[in-house]
Amino acid sequence: LYDDAPAITGEAQVANLRNAQFTLSRARAKIDYRGGKGSAQAFAEGSSAVPFRIAANARFEPELWRVAVTGNANNIGFKTAQPAQIAIAGSTYTLAPARIDFDEGSMRLSGSWGEAMRIQARLDKLDLSLANALSRTAGLGGTVTGALDFSQASDATFPQAIARLNVSNFTRSSLGGVSSPVDISFVGRLLPDGGDARALIKRGPTTIGRMVASLQPLGPGAGSWTTRLMAAPLSGGIRYNGPSSVLFSMAGFPNQSLSGPVAVAADFSGQVRAPQLTGQLRGEKLTYENETWGTRLSQMTVTGQFDNDTLEIGQLEAVAGSGRVSAAGTIGLSAEQGFPVDITARFRNARLARSNALGATATGQLRITNGLDGGLIEGRIIIPEARYQIIRQGAAEVPELTGVYRKSELTEDGKR
Repeated sequence: LYDDAPAITGEAQVANLRNAQFTLSRARAKIDYRGGKGSAQAFAEGSSAVPFRIAANARFEPELWRVAVTGNANNIGFKTAQPAQIAIAGSTYTLAPARIDFDEGSMRLSGSWGEAMRIQARLDKLDLSLANALSRTAGLGGTVTGALDFSQASDATFPQAIARLNVSNFTRSSLGGVSSPVDISFVGRLLPDGGDARALIKRGPTTIGRMVASLQPLGPGAGSWTTRLMAAPLSGGIRYNGPSSVLFSMAGFPNQSLSGPVAVAADFSGQVRAPQLTGQLRGEKLTYENETWGTRLSQMTVTGQFDNDTLEIGQLEAVAGSGRVSAAGTIGLSAEQGFPVDITARFRNARLARSNALGATATGQLRITNGLDGGLIEGRIIIPEARYQIIRQGAAEVPELTGVYRKSELTEDGKR
């Protein structure tokens, strides 16, 4: 053994490394670490859904690390205001309060990691477009101010969490436009003896949505903390009457948007893993758009009813190009049952896709089911005309087949 063990010295460079959607255009790292002391520098530039560029500089001592970071992601700059300090005591690492400045807003972080975990975050007018750095299609806008606290004595103990967040001018952008800005206030807490959450959504001075939820986790003898949480009795309700884009954006579906007014009134009970809901859903003059396939459903009307662990879609009617789409069925809300789905959709000369890669109209009927045993799509569809594009990636020459139309020789009853 050497007096300065462990000792790590080295330098590495990487260029044009690719794996699926991840690309590392260039990167370089250098480290000189001996006997608990040393330094390290790293730089990386590339893309993973969004472009990024990051540089880090660290100095090591046996009981203290100092780390400075600067860079940008999706053209949003960030840097540590001062080098972050991480104290080391045995197997516990403690981060002293550190501030990260962004182009708009800042975040203060502190915490400790070891047998126990503690994290504290303070957000000050943080730009929500940072989420677009994680997903190019998020399209979120607005600013968030508030606090997040999380602690857990060990992996086996029930965690404690408290959140107080205020979001101003929340929007979601798509090719179809930008959703109406709203303000969202959220307060929630999770403790071993219970938890609750409250949310308020306002458009200007008008309240358009409220949510209240409470749960009572089971005692330690009921299993692991995750089992106790999922089996916890649940109660509360939601009332919303406003733009559908707000609720749809919270669902996080990429490259898709929904606009138009929607009203939801539901009370819930049951358990976290199997909620029971009673209430109604109604929307009129809605517009759904899928940016990937160019699908556009307009003048959509939807009515539904929450019945225990099922959302029953009584009516869904929409215009699709020069045709129409209608659907009815059920959507399960129980995780234990695998969120079962049973939907029957009917198409009447409906334009289902209109993009550079695919264009098609369809007439027919499909039944879509899904559950613990898997999913199934069955039915009969006539596609009188279609356009598609085929691109084979990675070949010396890239063959393309585009703009191909084929008129069906079948009538709607399936005969020639």
